[in-house]
Amino acid sequence: MARSDPSVEFNVLKTGEYVLSTCGEVHLEKCLKDLKDDYAPGVEFSISKPIIPFKETIINRSMRDKIVKV
Repeated sequence: MARSDPSVEFNVLKTGEYVLSTCGEVHLEKCLKDLKDDYAPGVEFSISKPIIPFKETIINRSMRDKIVKV
């Protein structure tokens, strides 16, 4: 799956769970469909709700006015 879509990442937790990281909820749905239909048909999956990390950044006050909106 990572070969067909390089933006997908898999991680294995210490508990043995596989975590799929994608570029958003719609991308996740597409990847899960591909996984079920093409890469692992017949395998039963237990899928949790998506975990969405919160990220923020600090901008220097002098740079705030220089941000260009496209």
